Amino acid sequence: MKRFGILYLIFFVCFSGNVAIAQSNSALEVSLEEAIQMAKANNEMLKISEEKLERVHQKYREIRAEALPQLEGSVSWNHYFMAPKITLPGQNGAPSTQLSIKRDFDFEAQANVSQVLWAFGRVRNAINAADRAIQVEQFSKELAEDDLIFQTKSAFFNALLARQALEIVTASQENARQNQQSVRKRYRGGRVSRFDHVKMASDLAARKPIVLNAQKDFQLALNTLKAVLGLSGETEISLKGEFKGAFGQYNAVRLRADLLKENPGLLSLRESVELYGNLATNQKRSFLPTLEGVASYSYSGDGDDFYIGKSNMFSTLTAGLMLRVPIWEGGAKSGRYRQALADQRIAMLELSQAEREMEKELDSALAEFSSQKETLVAQEESVKLARQSYELAKGSAATGKASQTEVNDAELRWTNAQLSLGVTVFSLHVLEARIEYLTSQRNS
Repeated sequence: MKRFGILYLIFFVCFSGNVAIAQSNSALEVSLEEAIQMAKANNEMLKISEEKLERVHQKYREIRAEALPQLEGSVSWNHYFMAPKITLPGQNGAPSTQLSIKRDFDFEAQANVSQVLWAFGRVRNAINAADRAIQVEQFSKELAEDDLIFQTKSAFFNALLARQALEIVTASQENARQNQQSVRKRYRGGRVSRFDHVKMASDLAARKPIVLNAQKDFQLALNTLKAVLGLSGETEISLKGEFKGAFGQYNAVRLRADLLKENPGLLSLRESVELYGNLATNQKRSFLPTLEGVASYSYSGDGDDFYIGKSNMFSTLTAGLMLRVPIWEGGAKSGRYRQALADQRIAMLELSQAEREMEKELDSALAEFSSQKETLVAQEESVKLARQSYELAKGSAATGKASQTEVNDAELRWTNAQLSLGVTVFSLHVLEARIEYLTSQRNS
């Protein structure tokens, strides 16, 4: 029984260890779509944009409340330890007497209501400005989201490129190893010169640091992607998906229209121009008077005891109009008005500059995309021919019509052609993502 317990313990420890190793080797598989959703969920800047939008929504509620009736209530109870008194002179030589004008206790409950009746459009204009501010923050949030999507796509594509390069150079190293084994057999049979034998060993050794660098670049690319996704450095991830092989055509005219119409950065600047216009108008109208309707109700009384009693209480109800007229504030309103005008002019200049720069950036991206597509066709043909050349060289070397050095050179040309093709495909994917970012095509 004791031996059974020991065997069970050994089995449990071994099984638990195998489970732990299996779990530690498991990696989080991430596709491009999943990466984008993960980045949105973990990105602090996006969360800050959401909080700023919520803050502006609450500011809108605050300003809108100024157009509604304002109700205020107050309750007070006072005990007069020392009360003001008046002196009454005595009559016919009698001594003067002092009379208190306040009794020992008083109580008052009051309710006041006011309503802006006319303010020359300031309240409505302030509400419009708050609504503009909401639109500005909404577009700023969309811009932050678009920027995050572009960063995620770029990091994901970079990791795909690094993985593809690692696969290519690893396969090249394996090809070189197989070629070396073939040369070694022929060298032992005296059919290959010592030079070819040493050259093959040298070529194989030269590929090892290339593979190591590719492994390092792939890990760096994964670390960059994890940082964008908000994952810890210890988290292991595995990429799902490959580069696509076909790319469509773009309508430059339609994309320029989409840029001006849909780009959240430009939309935010346009709303900012209108916002500062509303603020300037409001500051200008602040020089004008404000008409309010006011009403008040009070229930008050005083007495000589703590409990005043209903008999000593009375009610008062008043209603009327109040006209507030600004006369002089030391130039503060004039300064605020000029600031709002300057802010509006700045926003207009920023909008003009942003439109010009973004149109130039879009034209550059479209031109580069078209050029890279032409390069892609040539490089695909180059990869095809390089592979055929390598296969022919291998066949010729097997029959003694070509040296093993020629085989190695052909294989290296094929490897370099594949790497160049991968860089071009990567560039096209990044350019597509940039064009989508500029024209706000979030669903592409």
